[in-house]
Amino acid sequence: MRIDRTFFALAIAAALLPSAAAFIPSIVEGQVVISEIMYDVASGVGADDTREWIEVFNAGASSVSIVGWKINDGSNHVLSEPPANGGLGSLTIQSGAYAILADDAATFRALYPSVTTVIDTLLDLSNTTDTITLINADGAVVDTVAYTKDQGAAGDGNSLQRSSAAGTALFATGPTPGTGALTSQEGTAATTSPTTSTTSQPPAPVSSYVPPPLPQLFAEAGDDREVIVAADTEFTGFAYNREGTVIETNVRYLWNFGDGSTAEGASVLHHYAYPGRYVVVLSIAENKESAADRFVVSAQPAHISFSALPDGGVSIENDSGKDLDLSYWIIRSFGQSFTLPESTVVLAGETLRIPQKTLKFWSGSSALLQYPNGTTALAAGQQSGEAIVPPASSMHAEAPATAPKLPAEPAWLTVGESSARDETTIPEVDEAPNPPEIVAGAPPETAAVSAASSMPWWLGAFAIATFGAGAAFLARRSAKREWNIIEEGSETV
Repeated sequence: MRIDRTFFALAIAAALLPSAAAFIPSIVEGQVVISEIMYDVASGVGADDTREWIEVFNAGASSVSIVGWKINDGSNHVLSEPPANGGLGSLTIQSGAYAILADDAATFRALYPSVTTVIDTLLDLSNTTDTITLINADGAVVDTVAYTKDQGAAGDGNSLQRSSAAGTALFATGPTPGTGALTSQEGTAATTSPTTSTTSQPPAPVSSYVPPPLPQLFAEAGDDREVIVAADTEFTGFAYNREGTVIETNVRYLWNFGDGSTAEGASVLHHYAYPGRYVVVLSIAENKESAADRFVVSAQPAHISFSALPDGGVSIENDSGKDLDLSYWIIRSFGQSFTLPESTVVLAGETLRIPQKTLKFWSGSSALLQYPNGTTALAAGQQSGEAIVPPASSMHAEAPATAPKLPAEPAWLTVGESSARDETTIPEVDEAPNPPEIVAGAPPETAAVSAASSMPWWLGAFAIATFGAGAAFLARRSAKREWNIIEEGSETV
């Protein structure tokens, strides 16, 4: 009876097995591989810095979204969703389709206008040897390919192409961006035939190249971002292993902010002194492994207002919503300058007022607020965002509000009747005003402008002294003239 029950149970299981299999979830998903690499562009095409590209291929049976994916060539680079930066298509790759990851999407499309999917990113491919890794949104490695210039395509106009989706061998041939001979799982199933083909296929190229060990450490510094000049911004980095797990201990983080400043630590604060675009590089190390990531920071001018006060001072109002560090910013007026000392912080929504006594000169409507490098940020009476048009007089040293007193026209010497030789009186000359003060600690260009502005004062003093000396000389010449004095009664009758 036990045998009958066992046989009966097996029979039922066999009958239900086909239908049970239908409830097993499918594990077939897109297999995206790196299919072609243009790492060294021919000199006749142009420079590498905007013409490098990588082709990827979906060898799976279903479409794949690559939103949040990154390409690593020593640093992680995000993929910009088209049409950003001139991209075309989308971040979804259909089964059996190709997509191009271009260092400059607009430049690539100009060279290859027939390609339908172009995704803009940053690339910095080595012309000698490199390892390229495709990383999904979870931080897991999807595909890795390594190459050396010995494999070909080293500036000769060719590219390195993958011989099959399953292998890693590369061979050099003419570039075919957006097309190729790779086959997807769906395509293979559709073309499979029960009959044996008699058409002989050429053997795939075989490479003796042994790729280096796959990277085990990956750095993540974040995406491109905008910051405000003079405002502290937090930069945070992460370290991942090959499985996409965050490594929290024994990792060293070193930041290079692209403006000459560096810092160490997983999370650091930094502010930029000048507007511009900066490449930030995060380098990490764990034991003998190292990795790097980079992104671009766009430093935008701070929202501030600059005014000249009636008492000769100035005011700087912070409208940016963040505390601003204005260390070493420069205030210029009437050819003189004042440099804000280190750690001069203006709180959000507050106004910094600097009196004339502190400036040591009188400000005016032509006063300028400048970045530490001497570039004008604002003119008096302006706010951030307005067109900066400094007054024409600010291009040169300006005269002070009160012009120096000039000497009166000298009185010519008159010869007295009672003396044949009178004393010459040299007109008193007002002392020439002191030249503008050069502020201690000011940048070299500040000293140069102040020194140049003092030249008119010295010339004026020299002219006055010369004029006085000439007057004295003429007076003395007049005093030497002889006069015949005739007394009355001495004449003979």
